[in-house]
Amino acid sequence: MQIVIDCKDYGHPVDVKGVEEFAGLVRDVRAHQGSMVCPRGFTKSARKVARRANIGLYSPADTADRTPVEMTVSLDVMGRRYFGHLPLAEIRGLRDEHTGAVHTNAFTTGILSAVEVENEWQRLVGNEEPLAPVALLIMGLDCIAIEGRRRSALAGRA
Repeated sequence: MQIVIDCKDYGHPVDVKGVEEFAGLVRDVRAHQGSMVCPRGFTKSARKVARRANIGLYSPADTADRTPVEMTVSLDVMGRRYFGHLPLAEIRGLRDEHTGAVHTNAFTTGILSAVEVENEWQRLVGNEEPLAPVALLIMGLDCIAIEGRRRSALAGRA
């Protein structure tokens, strides 16, 4: 399989001409897939041309540049299931310019509060499906009860 990747370090979004030239190169070398990367992204018309030519478009995604990122999560706590948004403190990867998805192999989450989950997340009952596709499934323990037992156990030994 032959894949052609073109990285542009432009100070502006890649336009239609840039995508058309790259699509021609992909056809000329008979590559199976072509992908372009540009930190400034791509114009709307360039994205349309790329979609028709089956060209992947990506721009770097990095929380250091304050790119807003949100992840949908399903959380199972003591047989209760919740669905909500988990804050991401850091993420680096490539943003798919067609779908908006970020492809990454590493990220750091923010703090997840049990109280916030209970009060602000959607509780899923039975086989109820979440409102959006789940990106991450977390299995958790009831930390409050564990802490309570630990304190009781430690107090009993004293």
